[in-house]
Amino acid sequence: MNKKRIISLIVCLGLFSALVPESRAAVTVNMAVDESQITRTIERELYGINCEWDSGMDYNFLTMEDGELKTSPTFTEAWQDTFVFGRMAGGSSQKFFWKEAIGPLADRDNQMIWHTNDKVYLGIIEWLNAVYSVTPDAKITYVVNFDTDTIENLADVVEFLVGDGTVNYNGGENWAEVRKSLGIENPVDIFTWELGNELDWTLAWDVDDYVAYCKQVIPIIKSIDPDGKIACNVDTAAHANGDGWEEWHRKVLRELGDEIDYLTFHYYYPANYVARADVPLDRVEQDILDITGSDRIKIYMSEHAPAPNVHEYNKESAYDYCLPHTIWGATAHAEFFLRAFLRPSLVASNCHSVDSSTWTIAYRDEDGIHRLSAVGETIKTFVNYGVGDVLQSDLDTFNRGENANIAGGVIRDADGNVNILFTNRYDTDPVTVNFTFDDGTYRLKKVRKIHGDVRSADNWYREGAQWEYDNPDRVYTTEEELEGESAFTSYTFDPLSIYALQLEKISDEPSGQTAGTAQDYIGIGADMPNAYVNGNTVSVAAEYEGAGAVLDNDNMLISSQMLQKLFGAVLSWDEAGTVCTVALHGRTLAFDLANGTVTENGSPADIAAGKRIGETVYFPLRAIAEGLGYNVAWDARGFAILGSSGIGAASTDIADAIYSSLAGGA
Repeated sequence: MNKKRIISLIVCLGLFSALVPESRAAVTVNMAVDESQITRTIERELYGINCEWDSGMDYNFLTMEDGELKTSPTFTEAWQDTFVFGRMAGGSSQKFFWKEAIGPLADRDNQMIWHTNDKVYLGIIEWLNAVYSVTPDAKITYVVNFDTDTIENLADVVEFLVGDGTVNYNGGENWAEVRKSLGIENPVDIFTWELGNELDWTLAWDVDDYVAYCKQVIPIIKSIDPDGKIACNVDTAAHANGDGWEEWHRKVLRELGDEIDYLTFHYYYPANYVARADVPLDRVEQDILDITGSDRIKIYMSEHAPAPNVHEYNKESAYDYCLPHTIWGATAHAEFFLRAFLRPSLVASNCHSVDSSTWTIAYRDEDGIHRLSAVGETIKTFVNYGVGDVLQSDLDTFNRGENANIAGGVIRDADGNVNILFTNRYDTDPVTVNFTFDDGTYRLKKVRKIHGDVRSADNWYREGAQWEYDNPDRVYTTEEELEGESAFTSYTFDPLSIYALQLEKISDEPSGQTAGTAQDYIGIGADMPNAYVNGNTVSVAAEYEGAGAVLDNDNMLISSQMLQKLFGAVLSWDEAGTVCTVALHGRTLAFDLANGTVTENGSPADIAAGKRIGETVYFPLRAIAEGLGYNVAWDARGFAILGSSGIGAASTDIADAIYSSLAGGA
């Protein structure tokens, strides 16, 4: 990532911080799982990690013992087989000369990278050794230096990485034999050759130059690695979600569509608005179809992460800089992955980055031991529980393109386990999810949880006068195995947490809807003195300032007081006092009382309008209730019964009890 060029972007993205309101009520939603329907398959490459070349000693990977460079053993221990897909690299890849960073350290020339003129201690061989020390069969993306290296050196690096030594493709030095002599015996498993990095940021490149150079480079790569995959860049201005940036990748598709396998671009999303990334993803996805006529070319997000609020560290306001590796940043990463579950075109990604301060996946603690940040623990969770077939699931309030405070998905792994991945991004509210399964009954056998008490909770550590960072609000990761054969039907997820629940089938009988008890329902009656809330009688006069529900042309409307107190909505008005915006657990509904219209997230919504009656504003109960995952049943006596979609209709006895409660007086 070209970090200087994104400063203004980060400032703009910070403006989205008000889009996700804090919740004011406990949340209950439903998730229905159809195990017979597979929507996509996820490979390990969705959970990759970005790295950067650097001049000078790289302590993120290495240790120096008796003058010899070695992979730090604590680096290997920290990752525990979850560094499964690595990319080298971001902006440094366009300044890095690989031939000057192999062989004996004494023989290496200095290179100017990130404003430091020194030897590159972590060259290709050292980096591969470090990655392989964690995951011997890891895949690699190599980013080709388009900006400062030569085509001849490009041909040689392809031979260096994937040759077996039996053929000297380019004459002169047999670079595959050089690699083998340096300790990497087998050819490197290259996921893709990525052609350049963010070249649109530089004045030296436009899309015509880029396409012309790709046309020279691709045949060279293919002559040595005929089965190699090729990735071409999307304009980095996709960050802005504006117009014009599409022309870069559209020209690439028109002129190189038959020769490439991936379009790759970078997105640093607002942590409060991860769904914003759906905008450019939708555009790229559609352009691939429109221009090439198929979906063969896939999307590869080779850099992604939440954007920090500021680009310079200030220990007095550390959170603004450290946000990406706090629990708030980690839950945003988890949401990004879960949104990828909904998008089969997105097949791979690299989180930025191993250790770039504001973006940190691993770090050294005060004892010099490698640890994973909350983001690293998130990646580990998804590598271990998020690889396999994605099962069809419907989670209330979580949809492609719509912002939400919760996200979830379901994976069947290679061992047949059904794994539920979930993140609760509410600051203080737990979320209870009622689950139904079409093809079986399951027991809960393992739970992995990453949690922080406040958004700024963080495990990152830095020493010295510049940093002095050791946050007392920590992120905690736990994992436990459970015994017992109880049927799994619901789970409560703590706020600011990421979960993996591993389920084991115990019966082929589906876990359908249960009958429900009186405590499972809400009853609301038009002009009745009470409301019925999960087994309790609540006075409308005392709890909702006398304003409950009314019938209006066969629509039941509830007051703003009931909307806020019962369902936890947050209301705001325009200056004229005619448009009321309702923020409700990830939904944003704008009721224009003057025109009788409603919009949701800016688009027209086909639901009943709001209405002012006297000094009270009323809103449609059905739209509110169904949007929160309730079934709504009507009773001829003039009241509504709300029950979660995981339970059946209320029995006659329960309906009678609710009516008695509603009509029983204040």
